[in-house]
Amino acid sequence: MRYTADLLTLARLVLAFVVPGCILQQEWHLALILFGVAALSDALDGWCARRWPYTPEEEAQLLWRRIDHHALDNGPDTLMLVLAVTALAFTIDYWWMLALLIYGVGALFFGAVQLLIHRGKAKAAEVTDVMFGYWFVINIGMVVMEMAYRADVVIWALGVGLGALAVLLPLKWERVVSRPETRAAAMKHAR
Repeated sequence: MRYTADLLTLARLVLAFVVPGCILQQEWHLALILFGVAALSDALDGWCARRWPYTPEEEAQLLWRRIDHHALDNGPDTLMLVLAVTALAFTIDYWWMLALLIYGVGALFFGAVQLLIHRGKAKAAEVTDVMFGYWFVINIGMVVMEMAYRADVVIWALGVGLGALAVLLPLKWERVVSRPETRAAAMKHAR
């Protein structure tokens, strides 16, 4: 069971490449379902990692566990969003403007978090990173709503999305209100 979180992350990485292909072929129902599965895997992998943690010996043995855990989890998420937004921009004209907005604001948030970390501003870095998380969720919502609109299932997608949010929010609550890894990184630079 220890590998469950890593397998969910790997599945999200694979889906990050499959979903844009579905979008480019305008397979909206399939793209929406797979994007939803990927989002669900993101919500569940952290819970699984806490439920079935690796031992220190396993952490040292497994090559992929030597990668920063935060980057290992966030990499597929970011890739999934960037590739889906890019595919939408190639498929739907007005998504070029949205893509520029999403990438631009995302880059500003990322840069601000990194600057605050390197200046040792722990609280400001953490708050900015939490706000960055809200921006990320808004972007995910925009992608989902576009795919739902194209699949002609907006009401269904809203219902499922709100239901999933009600169930998954408790699993992700610590990510909604804090970013301890960002705070820790900034505190290292404050010394």
